Amino acid sequence: MALMLIVTLFSSILNPAKAFLFSFARQPEGLPYELVSEMARSRYSTPKENDPLYNRVVVITGAAGGIGRAITTIVYQLGAVVITMDKNSEGLEMLKNTLVKNGNSERIITLPTNHEDLNSVSKSAKFILDTQPKIDLLINNAGLAYTQDKPPGVSSHSKDLAFTVNYLSHFLLTKILLPTINESDGRVVQVTSSFHWKVDGSEITPKKEKGSWIEPLAYEGLLHKQSPEHVGRSYANTKLAQIWHSRVLLRLYNEDRKKKKTQRRGCYCISSCPTWASTDIAGKEATLLQKLAFPVMQSQNSFDAKNMKITKDESELIPLSPGPGITSVLNAMFKKEEDLGNGDLMVANSRILEKLPFERMLNSEVISKIEWRDVVTDFCALILLLGQRFTHEKFILQRTSPESYDIGSMEALFQWSEEEVAPWVP
Repeated sequence: MALMLIVTLFSSILNPAKAFLFSFARQPEGLPYELVSEMARSRYSTPKENDPLYNRVVVITGAAGGIGRAITTIVYQLGAVVITMDKNSEGLEMLKNTLVKNGNSERIITLPTNHEDLNSVSKSAKFILDTQPKIDLLINNAGLAYTQDKPPGVSSHSKDLAFTVNYLSHFLLTKILLPTINESDGRVVQVTSSFHWKVDGSEITPKKEKGSWIEPLAYEGLLHKQSPEHVGRSYANTKLAQIWHSRVLLRLYNEDRKKKKTQRRGCYCISSCPTWASTDIAGKEATLLQKLAFPVMQSQNSFDAKNMKITKDESELIPLSPGPGITSVLNAMFKKEEDLGNGDLMVANSRILEKLPFERMLNSEVISKIEWRDVVTDFCALILLLGQRFTHEKFILQRTSPESYDIGSMEALFQWSEEEVAPWVP
């Protein structure tokens, strides 16, 4: 079954003893705010020391909560113009009101956008083009996973909901904004996941017959026509699709540079994995998961308001800094290209999977023969949840699955996606 069922079972078993078992392992600290500021200043060479992102435009999807909210907070503090996209318009306004108490309200633009509806994404992208002369960073972060709170569904155009929200809506948004990002020497960051190892790419690879594309199985809107394992694999499929998208964009970027023989960088694209981060994506009932996962923001010096025995009002006065749950995303945003390499690796923050014979297990004939790839990946994801805090590092570049390097499949998905989103491109 899906990983979330394993986490639920694990939660019910450990619930009475969870405080005892994990009180000895304090969460690691994320990147210090000063280091993030220095990375941004180094990359952009801004004249304003206290505002390293002065005059920079950052677009963030899924900005009303979780990773998106944390990243929005950081880049706003660094002086950027932030365009926040989310279907939760109330959450966007609350975030804006929080940030502008001591700042400039003109530097944060709320753009309610429903990623389930490609019309909504297209309109928001057009608004950005009409109002912004450049785009320096696009963070493709919005996403969902099927859980008890969020059962499988369909998008506004009757296709699979997770595939539309996590992948295709971002493909459309990136395609519309890409010329401006190119002109700005900007960067696209895909917030993906090491959970993509669960799938082999077959369900997201479109086939071409008699000159016409047959859509990927994972995009099919009718559940009874989907793979029997669709619910458990849907999230992994979309994350592999994002990695493929990132690599095709990077190949185009490299080809364009060679062709033009220019010093301009154009649009660089990189994938990042936050590992298990404390957000609502696993469902609001996944309380144990949220306790074990990396926080996206944390009080300075990793103090916890509950352990300090202070009131809720007092806890709000403790200054927050980036948590380990956004370490990889911040590195993907601000590290220089020479540090990130040619895009063959993913920015990560924990080495626990490298300490397991993970790839060897998945590639073994026995696992392949009995079709246990799903089970092995779910088990390793659980081990990652339990052990990531012990192997956290500030900056890691990590290999992705063998299938993530399949050029033919990623090219096919890219070409199909171009045709699929064409009706929504202005």
